[in-house]
Amino acid sequence: MKKTLRVGNTRKSTKRDPESVRPWEIAAIIRAVNLERNLLDLADFIQVILWTGLNPAMVQGISWSDVHFDDRHLIARSARTLHTVCIPLPAPVLDRLRVRHERYPNDECVFSSECLRESKKKLQELSENVLGRALKLEHLRDAKLNGWIRFNSKALL
Repeated sequence: MKKTLRVGNTRKSTKRDPESVRPWEIAAIIRAVNLERNLLDLADFIQVILWTGLNPAMVQGISWSDVHFDDRHLIARSARTLHTVCIPLPAPVLDRLRVRHERYPNDECVFSSECLRESKKKLQELSENVLGRALKLEHLRDAKLNGWIRFNSKALL
């Protein structure tokens, strides 16, 4: 029988990444965003990231032709790897995207690069005020939150 030599610790570390976002922080940010009328773009962007798990760059690359309202899904593409993925859209995201499409009927993209820049800046300012630390849009994509989001979806509405 062969013996296997184990080098180092093969278990994943259970230490928490100091930059990762906690569920209560997400809820606090969403409450703050929903209270401000001038943060609609940021609210839409956050909702799409949280519900789909896409990174901000992929969300920014989605055009209206990629959103299939009748079939309740969207097509997202990675600019780097050219990987394409079909994401089912739950009702809250579909509703937000429909309203957004009515708000910006002449835009080709769902989120413009200007919207992305503004959303990043506003999220950092808002999170600094609400949480005492600046969050980045990339932090919202934390895979550990996906389960929490699905079970606490009312906090996102």
